Amino acid sequence: MKQAFRRIPTLLLTLASPTLAYPEGAPAGTTGASGEPHCGQCHFGAPPVQGGITLTGLVTSPQPDRSYQLHLSLGDSQARIAGFQLSIRGPDGAGIGTLVPLDADLVVDRAGTVDYLGHAPARRLNSQHGTAWRFRWHTPQSLPASIAIHVAAVAGNDDRSPLGDRVYLLTKRGTVDDEPNQNPTLRQ
Repeated sequence: MKQAFRRIPTLLLTLASPTLAYPEGAPAGTTGASGEPHCGQCHFGAPPVQGGITLTGLVTSPQPDRSYQLHLSLGDSQARIAGFQLSIRGPDGAGIGTLVPLDADLVVDRAGTVDYLGHAPARRLNSQHGTAWRFRWHTPQSLPASIAIHVAAVAGNDDRSPLGDRVYLLTKRGTVDDEPNQNPTLRQ
């Protein structure tokens, strides 16, 4: 009987460790893009939800060598803490352009050729309206034929465990018409 009770702290540490392992945000490469893991690898609750995340400010005709201010919103009214990771890629999986944080609690990590924008630390929420993050995307000198934006986000219950959190996924894909640098049109 005593031995069974000794295993309980170990079990609790095992369950809590994914959340405590990355207090400043997930490692780069956690957007769910192209076989990458997503937040649901460490945060458990319901299966990941497609949607619940809104990306605004994305133009339908991105121009080369320009900056666009984007807003990423998570509308979970039950969340007490939230975080995300985002990447923008071309058809070969390489990153496209540069991501620039506009909020103090955002960081960019680079892994290989891809910039990953995310939270550091997770954002504590004081309202029941969710949260939004602001950043800038600076496009490269030449745009590829297609673009994919991948986002994974967590709406956490702030109980310092990975249980009961909700994971949201968003993928936006578009193709660029015309020749690169010739007024392309991003169709979604």
